[in-house]
Amino acid sequence: MNLRTATPAEIDAAAYPLMEKAFAASMIYSQARDAYVKAQHAPAGSLAARRVDERERWMDEARREADAAKLLVAPYEAEFNRRGGWTRYPHTITNGQGHFHRSFSCSTCHPTTQYGLQAEYSGLTEHQLVDKVGSEACTVCFPWAPTTDAWGRTQQAAQNAKVAEKLTKWEKGREVRVKKLTNAEKRLAKHIASGDHARYCSAGRCYDGGDVQYARNEMSRWDAKKP
Repeated sequence: MNLRTATPAEIDAAAYPLMEKAFAASMIYSQARDAYVKAQHAPAGSLAARRVDERERWMDEARREADAAKLLVAPYEAEFNRRGGWTRYPHTITNGQGHFHRSFSCSTCHPTTQYGLQAEYSGLTEHQLVDKVGSEACTVCFPWAPTTDAWGRTQQAAQNAKVAEKLTKWEKGREVRVKKLTNAEKRLAKHIASGDHARYCSAGRCYDGGDVQYARNEMSRWDAKKP
């Protein structure tokens, strides 16, 4: 990926998994460091004190892994900073309802609130975000966001229209394949009735093992694609 020309969504799609790993590695390092400090200050002769070397090795290893994880994220953060940053909208799930926020400091959130980031919305303006997510946008962060089910019904209608369009195309494709199968079966019946069936088989063009079976296989593959 060329970071200079990639979109914010493309960059964040690659960066977010690495950022998650880097965060997890930093948390492990913090745990290892705390365990080492605790072992250092444990009473002499205690089990914790006897494990100080083990804790130090764990801390050193965790530090190396955390540093390596940060290096993988660095190019993406550098490009983010070079452009002066771009919008990233935190997404929360509360009681099964997801909401997008302007920032992590929304008054509807709490210290225990868990956040996620979805790369596909990176770089959008606030109005573009609301146009895409509708009632999933927090109305405290985005007061103009829809608060009724009307937007949801509109989106569902659009989705239904897309499904109907796909189904229409599938039905037309099936009609073509039904016609091919019917014609192949007619040719087979004709050659069997005329006593010409053996000649076609011996010539390497056996209709019941060739054209008909191929048409049936095509039909099965097409049926499996039904929307």
